[in-house]
Amino acid sequence: MEINLACSKPAQHRSAIAFCCDDAYLPYAAHAAGQIAQLHPDREFDICIVSAEPVTLPASLDELNLRLCSFDPDLIFSGFSTDRGRSSAMYMRLMLPQIFADDYDRILYLDADVHVESGDLSRLHEAMVSAHIVHFIGPSKPWRARPETLPPRFGRGLRHFCAAHFPERRFDIPDGPGPGSKLMTKMLVRHLINRNKMARYLARFPDDYTVIT
Repeated sequence: MEINLACSKPAQHRSAIAFCCDDAYLPYAAHAAGQIAQLHPDREFDICIVSAEPVTLPASLDELNLRLCSFDPDLIFSGFSTDRGRSSAMYMRLMLPQIFADDYDRILYLDADVHVESGDLSRLHEAMVSAHIVHFIGPSKPWRARPETLPPRFGRGLRHFCAAHFPERRFDIPDGPGPGSKLMTKMLVRHLINRNKMARYLARFPDDYTVIT
C-alpha cells in the first residue's frame, strides 16, 4: 500500500527521533522536542513530529528546526479499535519504519508526554547496531518515588513552555506527578487479563512487521 507522506522539509541526517501525536498533544511533543534540542545544539539527528493531519508550530519554535510530517493512517488502521482516548495517532508509531525507510537508518520513537532531563541521545542511535527493534523502559518510576523526593519540575516546565508558545490554549497541568489512580490500576488489570489472548494473536504472524502490513 502506497503511503503519501508530506513533510515540512527534507531529512537532514540519517538518524531521527520521532514523536507521533495529534494537534491536541502537539504542545507536549513540542516541549519534549525542545528539551532534546537544547541538550543537543549540534545534533546529528532529525527531530520529527508525525501526525495524521498537518500541524503548525508557532514561529517562536522555528529555531528548534523540527521536521513536521503527516500521512493519513485511516487507510491502514481502519479496522483498529479507536475511541476518545485512542485515536489512530496512537497506532502511527507502527508505521515509522516504513514511512521513513528511505530517509533514516535509525529511528528512536518517544511518547509525546515524556520529560527529557539529560543524556546523549546520539549514543542510543550508535548503540542500535542490529536491525532489531530496541524497547527500553527503565526501572525508576516517578510514582514509586518516596514523598517529596521529586521536585515539581515536570508540570512547571511544561506549563511555562505552553504559556510562552501556546498562549491561546488552556492547560490544566499540575506541578508534579500525582498519586496512583484507580484508572491506572484498572488498565493494568485489563492488560494482565488479555495478555494471553494477544500472545496467541501475535503468534499467527511470522514477524512483527507482517502484523501491520
